[in-house]
Amino acid sequence: MFMSVNAQINVGSNGNVGIGSSNPQSKLSVNADGSSLYGAYIKNLTPANGAVGLFSTTAVKDTAINTGYCYKSVWAPITSGDGYTFGLYGQSLSSIPVSKGRSFGVYGVAANATSGYNYGVLGALSGTANGAAIFGTTSTNAWGEAVSGRYAGCFVGDTYINGKLGLGIAPTTYALDVNGVVRATSFLQSSDNRLKENVTDLKDCLPTLRQLRSVSYNLKAPQNSSLKNFIKSSGDTIAETSALKVDSALYSKKHIGFIAQEVQQLYPQLIQVDKDSLLAIDYIGLIPIIVEALKEQDSIICELNQEIKSLRSSLNKISSKQDAPIALSDNVALTKKAVKFLPLPGLRNKNKNLTLCDEKKEVRQ
Repeated sequence: MFMSVNAQINVGSNGNVGIGSSNPQSKLSVNADGSSLYGAYIKNLTPANGAVGLFSTTAVKDTAINTGYCYKSVWAPITSGDGYTFGLYGQSLSSIPVSKGRSFGVYGVAANATSGYNYGVLGALSGTANGAAIFGTTSTNAWGEAVSGRYAGCFVGDTYINGKLGLGIAPTTYALDVNGVVRATSFLQSSDNRLKENVTDLKDCLPTLRQLRSVSYNLKAPQNSSLKNFIKSSGDTIAETSALKVDSALYSKKHIGFIAQEVQQLYPQLIQVDKDSLLAIDYIGLIPIIVEALKEQDSIICELNQEIKSLRSSLNKISSKQDAPIALSDNVALTKKAVKFLPLPGLRNKNKNLTLCDEKKEVRQ
């Protein structure tokens, strides 16, 4: 049984209300019958630019200072339990690929609130069970995958970032800025000959490399004071959160390396300077320099070895001819028997001086 009001609103005996629907299946059906599974079913029949299926907003108290009040234009609480539960479910798709339009399952925009507290989308993981505040996947398993830990974000599939990324620190100059220790199975650096020009050999690396000073040091721990001063000056009375986490082990341990300013004097091409004028060293760039220095050192060692071999050869020839005359520069011929050791005065024979004598046993100076 339905009651019609001006043929526009239909109210069924079950309490269902239909607007533009003669047989409302939802508690509220607008421009469609809906479904008994939906508490409200609203369909906008106007296919115009800017059309909205449901528009909801709420008034916000205008205050000079943030009081911590909470306002929601849409509130969709649900108690999790058996099966899948969604506080807010957004879907925008086509059953087949098309080459027009843009599709957004969920779209969020935020602006001009307290600086530092504007989030287009905010996700929070509460409770004690494992999971992620934000989960993204390209997998065909649209219902996500098990997460073995508690994370602010978890992504399954290739992830693309068009911009800078900071881990534990706000990114500044570099594509990836990390405040902490990075571990990886390996690091690769593009080095294809087709990517290079003006290639020249490194020469005379050893003298410059000798000037490098190796040091041990501790890192200075960053301070939160600037962040706290900013929050205080902004007039935000919301409780402060720990926006800057410091790994104490990283700053208490001793490190080994170089001083960037000193390296800059010798190898300026190995130094990078960020927007805050902080210097960083390209340690990997030192490898070719060390390799060439080792090659130069090896060449010196080989030459010395050759000289030693030559001297040994000469001594062996002399030793094999024990009774053969030894020619001196003054054309005096000596034999091995004419070579004797004489003690130096006052040294009690601890050190002996090699002295040459002629066959008449007269000392030759």
